[in-house]
Formats: sequence, structure tokens, C-alpha cells
Amino acid sequence: MPPKEKTANAEVQVFNLDNLNPALLPELSTFKEKQLQVAEENPFIAIIDATTRELAKKHRTARVSARTSLQSQDKLISSKFNEAKTKAKTYIAELIDITLPGELKQQNEINRDEAELEAKRQEKARIESQRIEGIKKTIDDYVQEWKTAFNIMSFESITQVSVDFLESYTSFNLTVLQEFEALFPNKIEELTNYLSEKTESLTVAENSRLQKLKIEEETKELQRQKDEFEAKQKAVELEQKRIADENLKISQENDRKLKEIADAQAKLDADKKLSEPKVVEEIIKVDGYSTSETTYPEKVETVEILEPVKTTANVCYYLPKEPNWESIEDDFKESGEKSYSKWLKSNYNVPTKIQ
Repeated sequence: MPPKEKTANAEVQVFNLDNLNPALLPELSTFKEKQLQVAEENPFIAIIDATTRELAKKHRTARVSARTSLQSQDKLISSKFNEAKTKAKTYIAELIDITLPGELKQQNEINRDEAELEAKRQEKARIESQRIEGIKKTIDDYVQEWKTAFNIMSFESITQVSVDFLESYTSFNLTVLQEFEALFPNKIEELTNYLSEKTESLTVAENSRLQKLKIEEETKELQRQKDEFEAKQKAVELEQKRIADENLKISQENDRKLKEIADAQAKLDADKKLSEPKVVEEIIKVDGYSTSETTYPEKVETVEILEPVKTTANVCYYLPKEPNWESIEDDFKESGEKSYSKWLKSNYNVPTKIQ
């Protein structure tokens, strides 16, 4: 029998699960002998004929019945254990209710305290994070400020911006960066490289601009020289054309005058052949002007030559004069021409002396 524990009101039977012996359970106490008896009374039978076959089946059935009856007891014992387990759980719940309210109250207090500690920790972490972010933002803002200055920098302001940047980072208060002070030199190196790149880019662009401007100026100068040359060439061509037109006009006028002289000479020759007692000079009209009437002697031994006379009114008319080749030769000498016959033909288109 299990030991008994005495209390003030009644005896309480103590049951120790660790010392539980299944062979002592009433439901199993006699089954071991029954199983041994079945095993002894129903040994293994080798089947060799009909009789041994029937006997083997009988022994098998006896052993099956012994096993199934024991399994039924197992279910019975399990149901009783489940019932005991339920009672134990109920009892345990009653015992828990003795300390649970105080546990919950105490846990709530601990939770409150831990929540306050966590809130303080988070606030401290927030402040620390805010401090760190503020320092990093100071560095980032400094970098961005100078990158912006470098981006809007012109070629003319490179020197001034470089001086301002040098003064800025050499006078920067590093104490505001606290433990992140070591990051500042790296950022300055990054900005210095960025400034060098921008300076090189602006220098290349400026050189390109100056080269382009030089080319444009050279192109303009070449165009100006070309236009000036073309203008002079055109002026020369116009002058040549004017001279050519004037020469043509003079040539045509000379041809006309020479023709008039030739016509007058022909008429004089015709009058001479008729042997008229008097020769009356024909009136030769030139551009609205005419010569006066002249009477010659009855006998004429020489042919008179009409010499052109120029007036200020740009009108030429002809007057009879005594033939004088000396004056014509003097005119030839004054003209500076080399060929007398060519000059004579070009200016007078008349034969040499006529008798």
C-alpha cells in the first residue's frame, strides 16, 4: 500500500507516479500468469497433415484471444488514466488560481516598468540618432553647398571660388563633428577632386570657345577681304566696261566724222570735175549746227580738207581750210603714237596729200 500523509482534517493518500508499477494494478495483476499459461499450452506446431493443420489453427486462435483480451485491458487502463489526468488538471487549475492573480498583478507592474525603461531607451536612441544624423547632415550640406558652387562656377571665377573653398575648409570648426571628425578630410578630398574636374572642363570649354572665336574672326576677315577684292574686281570690271563703252562711243563718233569728211571731200572732187567757175561750199550739218557759205576762185588747183572743230557744247562741225599736212604731223608727234599711218587712219581716215 502507498504511504499516507496526515493532515489536520483527514488523511491524504500519497500517490507517487515515479514509483508506479503496472504489475500491481488490479487490471493487470493476473494477466502475466494467464499469458504464460497460454504460451505453455499452445506451443508452435509444424503443419504436415490435416491433423497438425487443425491443431496449429487452434493454438493460433488461443494466442490471439490472449492478446486481444490484454489489449482490451490497455484501453480500460488508458481511460482510467485519462479520467485521472482530467482530475489532475482540474486540481492543478485550482492550485494555479491561488497564485495567478498576484502573478498577473506583479507582471503588469514589471511590464509597466520595462515599458518605461524601453521608452527611455528609445528616446535616448532617438536623440542619439538625431545627433548623428545632424552631424552627417552638416557634412552632407557642406559638401552639397560646395558642389553647387562648383557647378555654377564660370571660367572667370575659378580662382576666386578656389580661394574661397580653401579658406572655408581650413577654418571649419571640426569640434561640431564630434566623433565623425575623421570623415571630414575624405569629404574635402572628394570636393577637391570635383573642383579639379570642373576646372579642367571649364578650361577645355574656354579654350574651345576662344578657338571658335578666333576661327570666326579669321573667317570674317577672310570674307571681308574676299568681299573687298570682289568689290574692287567689280569696280575694275565696271570701269573697264565704262572705258570700253566710252572708247566704242568715241570710235563710232570718229567714224561718223571721218565719213562726213570723206563725203565732203568726195563732193569737192565731184565739183572739181565739173569745172564750175565757182565752188560753193555745201552746208554740213552736225548735231544741229551748220557751216557758213563760202565762195572759191574760179579755178581750184588743190583740194581743201575739212578739219574737225570741237566746241564746248559737245558739237562738232567742219570749216574749210587750206591743205596743211604739217599741222597733221605736229598732232601725230604730240599724240606719242609710233605708227604714223595707223594713227592717221584711226584719227582721220584720209589719204596722204592730194594734188
